[in-house]
Amino acid sequence: MPDAISPVAARWIQRWLILIGLMVYAMILIGGATRLTDSGLSITEWAPIKGALPPLSEAAWLSEFEKY
Repeated sequence: MPDAISPVAARWIQRWLILIGLMVYAMILIGGATRLTDSGLSITEWAPIKGALPPLSEAAWLSEFEKY
């Protein structure tokens, strides 16, 4: 049975895992900063089950703008 992985492949896998770890760390930092500074998206109501259709009438749009 040959070696499971070559040294070159092991080095690339190590670099890839480090990069993924750094990206996750950056996402946590950016998300935390966004949360702490209240500078996230302007979502007035979170209803993922109801659907993502935008308001379909002018009255519905005005109602959404009043929530800000």
